Amino acid sequence: AGFVQFSVASSDTSGNTRSERTQGRRWVLANLEDTLAAAIEMHAYARSFSLAEIVPGQRVLDLGGGSGYGAALLSRIVGDRGIVVSVELDLALTRPDSRPANVITITGDALDTRVLREARKQAGGPFDAVVVGFALAEPVGENLLAVIGPAGSIVAPVVHGSVQHLTRIRKRNENIIELEHLEDVHYVRQRAPAELPARPSTGPAAGRQHEANSPGEGESSNNEKRMKLPLLPP
Repeated sequence: AGFVQFSVASSDTSGNTRSERTQGRRWVLANLEDTLAAAIEMHAYARSFSLAEIVPGQRVLDLGGGSGYGAALLSRIVGDRGIVVSVELDLALTRPDSRPANVITITGDALDTRVLREARKQAGGPFDAVVVGFALAEPVGENLLAVIGPAGSIVAPVVHGSVQHLTRIRKRNENIIELEHLEDVHYVRQRAPAELPARPSTGPAAGRQHEANSPGEGESSNNEKRMKLPLLPP
């Protein structure tokens, strides 16, 4: 529990040595924060993927995929015989041009039933595992359980009062569900589509990407005409 002072030697005679030492300390602290944040993020990925028992050849659903870093890690785990579907609410965060070949990105509300159905369709069947990168405001619902297979699992942070618990749900068959509340965690909270900043309309993004529009107020979630799910060439 020591303090390491970082100083920058100056060869000029302007008398800014103290200022440079201060700037140097700030640089170290800023980079320490980035390094610690990266380490915590990597631990979160490793913990979730381990709990989900992800292995080569599986179908994996990554909810709240962000820029796709977690999906890229998952693509290496599942290998060429597996597939990863990443769902991200904010189109501005997705990077379809840098996505691995076995990753499909869908832009839409990760908890919208239509989006989840489309994710399962694009994966070619039920998922073996679902990992969630944001804190669920409510316990895992039927819409998520419906996209995993008879032996599938879901790992997600779930809000319980003022804390979040990392939670694992495992199907043993269609009628038996195992629920485990594990350690306390701190993830970003669940966001609604209405919370996103307005963005100008753009042309179709390059890559294998879908965009799913959730129904607006007063619209039926079964109104398929409101969906935009074009499959673009790889």
